[in-house]
Amino acid sequence: TDQPNQRTDFDLSLRTPVTQVWTLVGGAAFNRSTLDRRTVALGYWRDDGTQGALLNAGRGRSDNAALFVQSEHDFEHGVTAYFGGRYDRFDTDGEVVQNTAPAFTQSYATRSYDHFSPKLALVWEARRWLTLRGSYGEGFRPPALLDLYSRTVSPTAVAGVNSVNEPAPELKPERVRSFEAGTDASLAGGARVSLTYYAQRLTELIYRRRLSAILTRTENSGEADIDGIEASVLWPTGVRGLAAF
Repeated sequence: TDQPNQRTDFDLSLRTPVTQVWTLVGGAAFNRSTLDRRTVALGYWRDDGTQGALLNAGRGRSDNAALFVQSEHDFEHGVTAYFGGRYDRFDTDGEVVQNTAPAFTQSYATRSYDHFSPKLALVWEARRWLTLRGSYGEGFRPPALLDLYSRTVSPTAVAGVNSVNEPAPELKPERVRSFEAGTDASLAGGARVSLTYYAQRLTELIYRRRLSAILTRTENSGEADIDGIEASVLWPTGVRGLAAF
């Protein structure tokens, strides 16, 4: 199997202070991805120089264009607020070719999605040594070209029986809502402590489902929940330049 793929990203952003307490950030982003996947027969399975007939192929392209803006506000009493949003427009098309039984060539017309992702964050420097922070945001992840336009055929332990993962050109993007709250503290002697709680709720999760002993398909499942706590301590050891983390 040979699957060259290419990804190109362009990003442009501008950060400009409007006043002493108000800053705007804006910009645009563009991504183009391509996939050209081929599976060929080999005369000897350990020598790729013995390539023979083309068994199957998958080709695809996707473009994702986005505009984003963020407004930063510095209030009194050490409070900083961030308000922002990002608009994404994603489109894709591709083709799947199968030369073994059942032989077919299937082209998939261009499909498009768009999504707006808001963001809100608040940081409070409650004391010179203590900072509290919280944020809420939403996200958008398009399906990979390998999931959309790849038909994978692989042998099983039973001679003559292959396992197949079907292409999934109708996949929808994953969407996530994320919340985070945390605190950072600087203690006497140069020690630092950080504690963060985070929660994510994903919908349209991209997941490979087994339909039978020899057939799987990549689909959008229902939901997934992620909850976690992240904690860290940085503690000076008394030896110059050496700290425990």
